Amino acid sequence: MKSEKNAAFTLIELLVVVLIIGILAAIAMPQYQVAVAKASYTQNIILVKAVYEAQQRYFMANGVYADHFDSLDISLPSDGKVEQDANGKEAVRFKDRSYIRLNYYGRVYMAQPIKGGSGDVVAYYGYFDRSRTPECAAYSYHDDGSRTDLANRVCQSLGGKFVREEDCRSDGSTCYYYSLP
Repeated sequence: MKSEKNAAFTLIELLVVVLIIGILAAIAMPQYQVAVAKASYTQNIILVKAVYEAQQRYFMANGVYADHFDSLDISLPSDGKVEQDANGKEAVRFKDRSYIRLNYYGRVYMAQPIKGGSGDVVAYYGYFDRSRTPECAAYSYHDDGSRTDLANRVCQSLGGKFVREEDCRSDGSTCYYYSLP
């Protein structure tokens, strides 16, 4: 008479598999967050570079930089809403809460909040005078005073080289600047 062997997994074997999956997920999740934030950021950089080049063309024709998007020879994405700040400078705000400012202290400026970063923002500065390379800036604004390095990792994953850090706001938040290739 043949003895039948139980073909089911033991509880220990199932726990080991769950443990391995948990470890792999813990390792992969931070990289996934950086990849998602980087993809969103680079998508907006394409638009910023188009605005930057349109500003250069406007300057060549008029001798000054434009303060209004409708002065430029580009079309903006349909989900962007043009707004004016307190200084009369225009910004386009998008549904994902990112925005692009025109002629912001001699540069095109884009800020991209990071989903899942809860207070982390990655910004891009394109300088009109070409004396400086574009920069990626990492901000971390958290109400509880905590800080994550997700924004820093996004700047570094874009090939950014650390340049400087500065106090950003009166609450003691620090901004980290990286020069981009």
